[in-house]
Amino acid sequence: MAYSRKYYAFTEASSPRQLNDVATLTTSTFKLPESPLCMQYHFHMYSQPGSLVIKARERGTTDNQIEIRTGNQGEQWHQNIVQIPQLSDAVISIRGIRGPTSKGDIGLDLITLQKGLCSSPCGSFPCQNAGICQATRTALINIVVKLDLLAPNVS
Repeated sequence: MAYSRKYYAFTEASSPRQLNDVATLTTSTFKLPESPLCMQYHFHMYSQPGSLVIKARERGTTDNQIEIRTGNQGEQWHQNIVQIPQLSDAVISIRGIRGPTSKGDIGLDLITLQKGLCSSPCGSFPCQNAGICQATRTALINIVVKLDLLAPNVS
């Protein structure tokens, strides 16, 4: 079941997928505000999944790895927050890399971006401080799903 109780994205680890196959969720290039972004997402990695990798880059440049999670994270959904650096023509990608067996799907849900640093004076993300702090959350618009299947290249 999805964390949001609705829909979620996941990598499929069963056949014909093989070790190090890659599924990539990528934004189209978009202009960021003149500040970094805080990205929040929920993930599920149970049994023998491979890795979940978040990368960001300027259009036409090499990816910068922001975060990596590997292996069993327990049989529940987790929330995570990562800082996306200030970029002018940003491309953000989330990669699910298949692990050693077919028992390791990786789930993603409720991916959001918030302008500014993750260590907000308003407390926890999203900014909810009795309505005092009004933060603007921008959903990842124009998400393009690509099943790259770049085994074993995980660049």
